[in-house]
Amino acid sequence: MLSSVSVVLTGSIITHLVAQDVDSGYAGSVQYRVAAGNQLGHFAINSSTGALIVFAPLDRETIAEYKLTIIASDSDATNPRSATTELR
Repeated sequence: MLSSVSVVLTGSIITHLVAQDVDSGYAGSVQYRVAAGNQLGHFAINSSTGALIVFAPLDRETIAEYKLTIIASDSDATNPRSATTELR
């Protein structure tokens, strides 16, 4: 039987999320957050850069699959917009 083992060290950046806003200045800045799927705190996201980081050791025997909901929001105070994506 063949098996695959992936080791992801705590502190590793596993992806960068990218959202763009056509507004300029402060209203065009995008903030990222993990909205769901991170109840045990295994992941952290840099709210400014969208870098998703492994924050705690992952154990496939404990949790077979992670499903994170990420929200990217702009900073427009008068007409705020956001987009949502799901990562597995």
